[in-house]
Amino acid sequence: MIIPFIVLSVLVLMPYFIKGFALPQIVKEKGSYDNKNPRAQMADCKGMAARLTAAQNNAWEALIFYTACLFVTVQFKMDAQILAVVSLVFLLSRIIHAVSYAKDWDKVRSFAFFGAFLCGMIMIVASFL
Repeated sequence: MIIPFIVLSVLVLMPYFIKGFALPQIVKEKGSYDNKNPRAQMADCKGMAARLTAAQNNAWEALIFYTACLFVTVQFKMDAQILAVVSLVFLLSRIIHAVSYAKDWDKVRSFAFFGAFLCGMIMIVASFL
């Protein structure tokens, strides 16, 4: 039962990792990083800086989604082996999603998003079986 919580820990850190990749892109595009008003600066970004900012926002949303799904699985005692596999597939999908967002691979990104969403739905449905 530890794998799903390791996945959760990685998902917690993922938005920060993505931001770490976004910062140099923002500085490259804007010349500096506006620490007094970073959200306005990020909203004005284009290209890879904008895509990485969007990927970071989406990573926060995915964290909330996975956490809710994990809560359901723990409450209803989902099979630990199935949960571990589905959690790892969720994490892999989210990593692919972030990379494809940065690289502007829209079809791969959509497929990865759907894969992670499907994993969450499997977690919830399988919890009730």
